Amino acid sequence: MKIILLFALFGLSFCQDTDCQKINSNADDPNCLAQALTEFGFFFPAAANFLCAYNKFQEDQNTENYNAAANIFIKALNCTGCHVDKILGTGNSIQNILVPTGESAKEALEAVIEVKKLLQIDELVAKIICLAADGFLNSLCLQKALVNIAPDILLNLKKLYCKLNNPDDAAAAAAAAAGVSELLGQLGCALEKQLGFKEGELEKALRTLSREVLQGLVEKLLLLTGKVNAVSDIACLVINPLPPVPGVPGVPGLPGK
Repeated sequence: MKIILLFALFGLSFCQDTDCQKINSNADDPNCLAQALTEFGFFFPAAANFLCAYNKFQEDQNTENYNAAANIFIKALNCTGCHVDKILGTGNSIQNILVPTGESAKEALEAVIEVKKLLQIDELVAKIICLAADGFLNSLCLQKALVNIAPDILLNLKKLYCKLNNPDDAAAAAAAAAGVSELLGQLGCALEKQLGFKEGELEKALRTLSREVLQGLVEKLLLLTGKVNAVSDIACLVINPLPPVPGVPGVPGLPGK
């Protein structure tokens, strides 16, 4: 069963019960879903995956694939603690986005329109994300370029991963989005053109992704080089050494020592 799945693409996992926020101080606020997109790393991929499946469903009418993505989204939404049924209003339920087997999709698609309004995701960004998810890492040019990656570009890719590995670096995601976009240009693959983007649109899409999602993407790129067996092997303190402490001797062998 083929589903456009950002979780698999970026190496993320579905939210588990232990990850659930459940208690949310803005649970009844109409902006709760939009805020959850930026606050919870698991929610944006689930929402983007669902919107991509919704777009695909309008083309192929594959109820099984659509409902699979919708159920993942509902589970992730429940984890945010947002009272979406209450926000949607009397007589409405998030379960309405599911298409009953063998029945009309009209009611479900109407429900999706209301949910999309609550998510407040820019239509252009949603379109770009879906295109990227469907073809980004499948590019033969990109795969070949990563296998033959130059040492300096590989080092920059590792630095990006290490920067994103620091949850305390609030600016990491924005910087990494620009870094990934620049690095892709250095690899010589015209991905924007291949994926049907206008100039600058791919970076715009990358900037909407959370730190966790971008980290998963960079991890996938590193593994595709064939020069990194596991990202856990990357010694980030060696690549980005800690600043020297006055009066404390440096560590022999580290850069700058």
